[in-house]
Amino acid sequence: MDSLNRSREGPHCSLVKTFFAIALGMFLAIGAAADDWQKTLSPSAPGSFPLPRPSHGTYAFGWSALSAAEGTFDFSKPKAGLIKLDVVIKTTGTVRKLYRLDANHSAITRSKTLQPLSVRQVEVYKGETIRTKLDFDSLGVVRARESSIASPGNGKAKRFKFSPMFDMHGLFLWLRSQRLQPGEIYRLVVYPSTDPFLAEMRVVAKENLKLANRTYPALKIELKLRRINKKLEIESYENLKSAAAWISNDSERVFLKAEAEISIGKVWVELEKIENPIP
Repeated sequence: MDSLNRSREGPHCSLVKTFFAIALGMFLAIGAAADDWQKTLSPSAPGSFPLPRPSHGTYAFGWSALSAAEGTFDFSKPKAGLIKLDVVIKTTGTVRKLYRLDANHSAITRSKTLQPLSVRQVEVYKGETIRTKLDFDSLGVVRARESSIASPGNGKAKRFKFSPMFDMHGLFLWLRSQRLQPGEIYRLVVYPSTDPFLAEMRVVAKENLKLANRTYPALKIELKLRRINKKLEIESYENLKSAAAWISNDSERVFLKAEAEISIGKVWVELEKIENPIP
């Protein structure tokens, strides 16, 4: 999803799409030299921390002090060997009057390797609907992106060859499976929606985080990103100034919060409630 690149659509469009991007965790990166970045990648094997239990989470999204959207995250295990994440997001309140978005994202991941199998994403705006399909295999990913507005190449499938590679669901699961000790740095390739990125995640500190009248022991993780072009060269990604995320430092390692500084200011997403964890 090119949520931060379509400036012709205006700041409200960029803002709303950025909320969706944050929800999917699309704030990751690396500052390695362009000629040796592949040598800096972390081993792709998952760590020893167990997978999360099936659950239903409710999240709030905002811009500075303004609440702007709400979303639900459902984690399930539809069959043996597979895990699934379903995300539903819609704008609310004043922002919805200015810019309407109803979006959903469904990702299926292999539970043993945390490698992605498929992603299906639909973004419904007032004047446009965008459908994105990602299908992963041992060579990389095939992406097809179709808009309700006709344009050259609309819906054409494109392949990006690189392995191993994660989608955002698998990347989060891989990250939470690691030791996550302050000072540790992890680097992987991620394909969130329309383009590949080189991702760096640095564990900053252990701290307490208060959300929705509850205080969580948390791990703060700084997130950065750089784009990878077709020649597997690293390019700068200047739309994101800084970003950080927090996950709970307990037996669940739940996604608690993310915030980022972009061209239009600070945007954020926070957990409101998580329900029905199943042993």
